[in-house]
Amino acid sequence: MKLSQRILTNTIALSTSHIICRILSFVLVLAIARKYSTESFGKYTFALSFIELFMILSDLGLTKIIVRDVARNTKDSGKLLGSLGTIKVCYSIVTFLLIGLALYASNYPIDVIKITFIFGFRSLFDSFYGFFASVIKGHQQMKFIPPFDIGGILITVSAGFVVLNLDMDILVVALVFMCSSFIKMSSLFILLLAKFCKPIFQLNFLELFSYAKRAIPFGLGSIFVRIFTRIDTVMLSKLTTMTIVGYYNAAYNIILVLLFLPGAFNEAIYPVMSRFFSTSERDHQKIFERSFKYSMLMGIPMATGIFVLADKFILLFYGSKYSFSIVNLQILCWVLALSFGNFIFTTTLNSANREKHVTFAVFVCSIVNIILNIFFIPRWEHIGASVATVITEVVFISLSIYYVHRHIFSVKVIKYLPKPILGSVVMYFLISYLKGWALYYLLPIGIISYITTIFALRTFDSVDIDLINKIIRKKQIQSE
Repeated sequence: MKLSQRILTNTIALSTSHIICRILSFVLVLAIARKYSTESFGKYTFALSFIELFMILSDLGLTKIIVRDVARNTKDSGKLLGSLGTIKVCYSIVTFLLIGLALYASNYPIDVIKITFIFGFRSLFDSFYGFFASVIKGHQQMKFIPPFDIGGILITVSAGFVVLNLDMDILVVALVFMCSSFIKMSSLFILLLAKFCKPIFQLNFLELFSYAKRAIPFGLGSIFVRIFTRIDTVMLSKLTTMTIVGYYNAAYNIILVLLFLPGAFNEAIYPVMSRFFSTSERDHQKIFERSFKYSMLMGIPMATGIFVLADKFILLFYGSKYSFSIVNLQILCWVLALSFGNFIFTTTLNSANREKHVTFAVFVCSIVNIILNIFFIPRWEHIGASVATVITEVVFISLSIYYVHRHIFSVKVIKYLPKPILGSVVMYFLISYLKGWALYYLLPIGIISYITTIFALRTFDSVDIDLINKIIRKKQIQSE
């Protein structure tokens, strides 16, 4: 199989399973939110966010290292699995000690501590699942991973709905998540041993230290991203109540589900941009400009639609008890629009070997987010956290524009904004005028009005069509 075909096959396989898992997970989260009180849902979302902040320490870039090194020499798979697995076990033990100390020092209620530890074990199993999956990815056999992804989420959703129908405590829901993650991890590990490699343990401490040292630069970026995206929930839990945490995350979960769209788009263009960077600076810039254009054509109307229909979405998904989340969603929807742009800029920087600038930008934004939350949350609670998140995204895209402009090429983004903004404004006023109609009428009306306006403004030209064909065919990526 040619390299381009293998990349396309692997991308489709992983993207499809990712979308299915996201949708099923979101459905279960909605059921949990509607079943339990806003306070219980707040505890649930806090536990997830708290654990995610710490569990990144159990990996610190090891999965990136093992994918890269296995891909370079599959014969060393067993040795890498044994050596890096040993490091990962040590990291995991330290991580759980830190989690325990943090929970003890924070003085959370006993039920919150219990659910947090349960989710801690669930995240640990997921982390090792990702580690084992990385070995398979290194062998470029991604087709084996989606059945385990989908199978795991099906077990979780099925068992979760059984627990919800039996009116069991939310702690039992957490146990369901933990058990399904353990089953998924164990099953993949069995496949790994049977088909790919068995771990070879060689306790060479200098070699283990070398692996850990090489992995840290990859892990730092992940740490900052995790702080950037999850620290707001933890700070809300300390500065307000778990009910407020529930209001905030009800809205944020909708945005998180939709973020797979810019992620999937950039996953498709990343290999093309990487190749053009080394072969044609002009084409590299052209791909960036058009990709930014397409991202804004998708992101701005989506954010506008969510803004004007926020009340209908919240009431549909969560019910009237989450009505306080409507304003959160109207603010956080702009994170989605900004993320479409941010993904393009980070992809451009990564394709040009400027990863360190991305890491530094995320680090700065993590600090900015923490400072803003310290000032905003005591005054405006979940609304303040939402505003802080949007401002942080603005800072991130500003830094990204600066780095691309300074180190790669001149950035001209303003000229791609007027048409999607105008199309979104037309859609906004039309939906606002028809606001009394049902959501299933308003959505297609809004989409049709936006698309009609975009085509009336002659947004697409022959260059767009040519570049879209290049990306779809992926014939620019040839076997080396």
